[in-house]
Amino acid sequence: MIVDKWAGQAVYKSNDCEVWEYNTTILDQPGEKPDDKTFGYHADVHVQGKEAFIFYFTHPGRNEEISLDEYDAKRSSIQVARLTVKNGILTCDRNEPFDLVLY
Repeated sequence: MIVDKWAGQAVYKSNDCEVWEYNTTILDQPGEKPDDKTFGYHADVHVQGKEAFIFYFTHPGRNEEISLDEYDAKRSSIQVARLTVKNGILTCDRNEPFDLVLY
C-alpha cells in the first residue's frame, strides 16, 4: 500500500491485507529530471508484465518564497519511475533511465 505523506510516499506491506507493516518511504528526495526536483505526490502504481511503475506528480515551481495561490505553485508535472524490490524493501530510482511502452 502506498500512502501520500505530502513529503513523499509511505510504503506498507501486508501478508493478509488486514495487518500492515511500514516498509519504507519513497519519492521523498528530489530527482534530477526536469520538473522532478520536489516531493512526489499522489502516486499510483501500474503493473505491466513483470515490471511495476509508479506514476506521481510534482509541483516544480512551488517553494517557500511564493504564495500557494500563484500559478507556479499550482502547476503540476506528471512523472514516472520504475519500482523494484531489494532485500524486501520497495525502491524507486527517480533518475534511472528506462523504457516504458504502455499497453
